[in-house]
Amino acid sequence: MADRKPDTPDRTIISEASHVMGNDLCNNIAGHINSPTQLREILESNNDPLVIINGDHTVFAANKKFAEMLGYNPDELARLHVWDWETLFTPEQIKQASNTSQLTRVNFESMHRRKDGTLINVEVFGQSFKKDNEIWQVCLCRKIAECKEKELEIQKYQHNLSETQRIAHIGSWELDLTTGGFLCSDELKRIWGVEDEEENRILDIMEDRIHPEDTYKLNFTIQESIKNAVPYDIEYRIIDKQGHTRYMYTRSRLIKDSNGKAVRIYGICQDITDQRLKEEERRLNEKRLFQTQEIAHIGTHEYNVKTRELWWSDELYKIFGIDQKQGISSEKYLSHIHPDDQERLKVALQVGREDYYIEYRIIRPNGEIRYISNYVGKHEYKNGERYLIRGTGQDITERKLIEQENKQLELKLNHAQKMETIGTLAGGIAHDINNILGIIIGNTELCLDEVPALSPAHLNLEEIVKAVLRAKEVIRRLLTFSRNIDVKKEKIDIVSVVNDALEFLRSSISATVEIEKQINVANPFLVADPTQINQIILNLCANSAQAMETTGGTIKVKMENVVVNHASVNDNDLLANGEYIKIVISDDGPGIPAAIHDRIFDPYFTTKEVGKGSGMGLPVVQGIVKKHRGSINLKSDTGKGTSFTILLPGINEDKTVNGNGIKGFPAEKRILFVDDEEQIAKVSSRMLESLGYIVDTETNPIDALELIKKRPERYHLVITDMAMPQMNALMFFEEIRKIRKDMPVILCSGHNPLVDEQKALEAGFSAYVLKPFTRLELASAVQNVFRYS
Repeated sequence: MADRKPDTPDRTIISEASHVMGNDLCNNIAGHINSPTQLREILESNNDPLVIINGDHTVFAANKKFAEMLGYNPDELARLHVWDWETLFTPEQIKQASNTSQLTRVNFESMHRRKDGTLINVEVFGQSFKKDNEIWQVCLCRKIAECKEKELEIQKYQHNLSETQRIAHIGSWELDLTTGGFLCSDELKRIWGVEDEEENRILDIMEDRIHPEDTYKLNFTIQESIKNAVPYDIEYRIIDKQGHTRYMYTRSRLIKDSNGKAVRIYGICQDITDQRLKEEERRLNEKRLFQTQEIAHIGTHEYNVKTRELWWSDELYKIFGIDQKQGISSEKYLSHIHPDDQERLKVALQVGREDYYIEYRIIRPNGEIRYISNYVGKHEYKNGERYLIRGTGQDITERKLIEQENKQLELKLNHAQKMETIGTLAGGIAHDINNILGIIIGNTELCLDEVPALSPAHLNLEEIVKAVLRAKEVIRRLLTFSRNIDVKKEKIDIVSVVNDALEFLRSSISATVEIEKQINVANPFLVADPTQINQIILNLCANSAQAMETTGGTIKVKMENVVVNHASVNDNDLLANGEYIKIVISDDGPGIPAAIHDRIFDPYFTTKEVGKGSGMGLPVVQGIVKKHRGSINLKSDTGKGTSFTILLPGINEDKTVNGNGIKGFPAEKRILFVDDEEQIAKVSSRMLESLGYIVDTETNPIDALELIKKRPERYHLVITDMAMPQMNALMFFEEIRKIRKDMPVILCSGHNPLVDEQKALEAGFSAYVLKPFTRLELASAVQNVFRYS
């Protein structure tokens, strides 16, 4: 109502608890000021007189209690200003106070003038809030006599509340998020052991006593509660001042402002240490009981041998999905056993007096199949004859599914380990063979220079070169298959990639399966990862070969250029308009049933027997096609073979061939060739010398560096192997740069995992030559370096 209290002795009538309740009420009203229905419900549900004053100091809304207190009807109230009933302040004082007032609370005694002119002594609790950039107020008014009575009620309530908290060992607390003020009950102080601490230090002490392992969890929960303005409840641990760990349970609620932002949190905190210790003791006793029991399953059953009566526990009925009201009999029980397991179970039931354990499947009334374990280990006898059998039945479906999944994972792990081993072995073999091939091809090409072209030996030497180049391609395919080559997208000739894949496939599938190619591709170029395109062809063709391995048949691979000039090719794969390369892989196999077409691309789904398929081939193929912005579609049916159609976006670019002919050799160019394989160094040196270069060789990079240090300007080019003792090519290159920054360096490597052509060029090498190299390849690289350096 005003920014200050009257110049009279301050008499606080409303207790601290009433302040809290009044503040909650005012916040609640302010939050629903724009919701007439909810606002009216709030006003009328309160037993105290309430009035809302707008920015013009007139009545915006009031409840019936306020109207009755002043003797006005609601329509008359709506025309009143504050000073029509307030006698303690003048209109000017009220206006001035409202204009300068911030969002504050006031509490004072005053005299209100009723409609009939009589005065009543009241206490006013006021709370300001902003609406449309104006200061509005919510006022709660009570007659002084009523306040005294309510104060006594509140004191009694507080006493009862305090006693209740003490008995229940539950403390209460309140945190003002705008001011950081913290209030808590005496019981909360006793729980946390902070009875003798200063009020302003209690919250900090409590925060310090939270168990380190629970600090983040508790802080995160509180922050999320404030952020989202939602209550929380949480269990956590504290370390009391004696150093003992205690368990706490806290539950909260929030007060929001008119914008839905949390402004105050209330809560209770309970010491649940004894409860937790009892729970731990109970768990320990349950564990001990479980370990000592002979029967440790969920459902139990009894069978009377004489009367053939069968009794089941409630849980066993639930496991089988049978209504207990229908009862159970031996015949009904056996009718739910899976047909493939009935004979096994009957044998187990006829083993006489012996205990038995058996696992089998059941079929529930709804058709669901579950796995059950049955253990019989308790018998009762009369006159030496068994008349009662007791046992248990447990649903072990989840365990069985996990076992099956683990088996599949084990198969996948074994497959991955096998592929990793193959890759490692392939890399090692490739390194050694590449060096051998390099020696062979180098010496053979040098021999060709010495042997007349018309000599039969010249033709034999050319055949050796061709064989070496074929061996080089075999090594490249092996490395591609074992994924020992880095994955990257580049411009590729898809015809070459497909041909390579089919040649590799031919040696690994049954001779009864033929491969036919129909390639009619004018523009074979696209941007793709050759290894992944290779994988698409191998996976799809391998699936076809497996489908026909007993009957034989033909795999047809058809390729052609097509143009997509509509929005989509089917309901699932949206493609952009443009040129595409179409690959169709079809077979004469048994086909795929139409009922499972929608599942063939699902991970782990396979129709193959255990050990022959992981269910990941087709999902991987689909993923690769999607990554290349293409589509894959299936056409198949039982007995009619299978056909996969793949569309991959092409690029409108003609194939260009760089001129790599050997001509125009530069004179007086000195090259330092470094390779730890002496024979490679020698034959490469002779190859370069045959082209007119002056060549020095070294098998140790340390010695090579010494040569460069002595005469940095002596060499025009350094050619180095990648893998060498003491120092690899990357380290060797850095040392060369320290001596001479402009020295061109060519890197030679045989599929080293540390570097490829792109990485070599990014590192600063002038060129990259893949081992084993021909004289033409080496000469082209050297000529290009000298041309542009």
